[in-house]
Amino acid sequence: MEIKEELSGDVSVFYLDGSLKGGSEVTKLHGVIKKSLDNKSDKIVVDLKDVHWMGSVGIGILICCLTAVKNAGGDMKLSGLSVKVHDLLRMTKLEKIFEIHPDAEAAVLSFNS
Repeated sequence: MEIKEELSGDVSVFYLDGSLKGGSEVTKLHGVIKKSLDNKSDKIVVDLKDVHWMGSVGIGILICCLTAVKNAGGDMKLSGLSVKVHDLLRMTKLEKIFEIHPDAEAAVLSFNS
């Protein structure tokens, strides 16, 4: 999995590309979120438009990252979910925990509303 980071104002946007199933992918995601928090960037968007499948470990790391961001006083939003990933979050009732936006731009703008 590849992770590309962009800064949009004071919001860190992480674009994920690949599967989020476990192993090095989740370690990598957790690492970039932690680094962002260490740099005092606590407004985070995780864009999943290029993630077509996510396993239970992937769901777990998203929850772990959200918890870390909230504990740091920030917020993390998801964007660009595929139908499969959105259905997975809906079935597990996690769409109630995550703020979900159609794309990264909408998620970034939501920090200012």
